[in-house]
Amino acid sequence: MSEPDRRSPAERDAERRRILRRLTLWTWIYGLLAVALAIGSGALAAWLLGHVGLPFGPTWLVATAVMAGVPVLIHLVQAFRNKHRKS
Repeated sequence: MSEPDRRSPAERDAERRRILRRLTLWTWIYGLLAVALAIGSGALAAWLLGHVGLPFGPTWLVATAVMAGVPVLIHLVQAFRNKHRKS
């Protein structure tokens, strides 16, 4: 059996705040990494499509928007469905 938690409420609150700070930090790190990957993959796609004759700049913008926007859109639709399914 596990031993009961004998820490004070203040210690437990401090630990909760520390955990939330770390979680927030990692969430931002993963979000920024996802944006960087979308920008990089958009640049790669634009460079490859440049050999076909498409201009780099507009192709990069569209490819990045698709690579970042589609997953965000899917997430928002799922969140919307989950919210309205529970209520």
